[in-house]
Amino acid sequence: MTSTGTNAREWRFRKDRASPWPKSGGWRLLPLSAAFLTALILAASTLFGPWLLVRTELAPADVIVVLGGGSSARGAHAAQLHAMGLAPRILVSGAGDCLATRRVLIGGGVPPSSITLECLSRSTMENARRSAPLLSSAGVQSAILVTSWYHTTRALACFRAMLPGIRWMVTAADEYDATPGRILGQAHHTVLEEFVKIAWYTLYWGIFVATTAPDPARAQESPA
Repeated sequence: MTSTGTNAREWRFRKDRASPWPKSGGWRLLPLSAAFLTALILAASTLFGPWLLVRTELAPADVIVVLGGGSSARGAHAAQLHAMGLAPRILVSGAGDCLATRRVLIGGGVPPSSITLECLSRSTMENARRSAPLLSSAGVQSAILVTSWYHTTRALACFRAMLPGIRWMVTAADEYDATPGRILGQAHHTVLEEFVKIAWYTLYWGIFVATTAPDPARAQESPA
């Protein structure tokens, strides 16, 4: 009996000593840790979110490519660029809202005959893949991408990777939203999701490096 009681006390002592948490109240730290981690992620997305915005110089191009998945601001911005004479034609790429974007373009003064639709793609890489034959068959040499500010990095990378012979420019329909204050108030979840997508595209497609490399089309134009 004495031996059994001693063994039981030793087992309880070892179990208590092996536990990483105090015997009572240790699990109360988990909500605090989760809250701290959430705040840290939110702060990081707010601070580094503006880095997602890519700006390029805009010049007259053969076509404007409007990507779907955003608000009507993309179509409205493309219509403004068309009115400024930056491109005679517009390609709308993306499932779900391509017809709505077409209506916005026409409402902004773009002739229906100047609009081409690609309404099947459901991701940024599909946008580039399905747009490629349309742009190649039209002999396009320069193009302006229109998308949301947080999407400019990934969009430009995909289209440069898929069509390196075209000189690509990009402009954000909502560049004014690329500030820490607006991100914190409205778009921190979208920004965090975009960083995850960039990581996935980098690992799976290997195309993120294209955003930091010189434009291949422009490099070909430079003197040796």
